[in-house]
Amino acid sequence: MKTIIVDEELKYLDQLECILGEYGEIELLGAFSLPEEALEFAKQHEIEFAILNIKEENGELFLGKELRRIYPDMVLIYSMEHPDDIKKALYDAKADYYIMKPYNAIEIADLVQRVSCTMH
Repeated sequence: MKTIIVDEELKYLDQLECILGEYGEIELLGAFSLPEEALEFAKQHEIEFAILNIKEENGELFLGKELRRIYPDMVLIYSMEHPDDIKKALYDAKADYYIMKPYNAIEIADLVQRVSCTMH
């Protein structure tokens, strides 16, 4: 799955990049701290799967909506630290799934399995 991840917090970006690297079905095309850079990249490269941080002020909801417009069938995941953001991710941003920070390898394994099933 051609994948990008976006999070302005580098510790979480690095952690997620490390965990996802363990899965052969994940082709991590890019890890970005700025939504604008991720969008420009996505315009030039096919994206099938994206994990985006939910923080609205940094434009990730906009990014998710733009990615969905460009790639309507992509799987969109939002990561968040606060349970209050779940509604925003699922309803406002039309996410397929969500994950909570800090990341847990077991939850990521479950997520990758669900995403793989969704795409096949």
